[in-house]
Amino acid sequence: QALSRITRAVSSVEQMSRQIAEVAEQQSVVAAQVCASVQTVRDVAESNTRESQYLEQTAAELQRVGAELNAAVGHFQA
Repeated sequence: QALSRITRAVSSVEQMSRQIAEVAEQQSVVAAQVCASVQTVRDVAESNTRESQYLEQTAAELQRVGAELNAAVGHFQA
């Protein structure tokens, strides 16, 4: 009877160990997916930063060109 209980206990421990291993594997997969998503967000943020800088430079250039055009038109009006 004691041997039977020990056998059942060992079997239960083995089953729990398998479940823990399966859950650990699932967590590993999820962690890899989260890491990939974070990298994607980082890449998008860096791209947005570059695009914002480009737009800022373009807006400054347009402002400069607009001022030059206003000055040129002013010469014709004078």
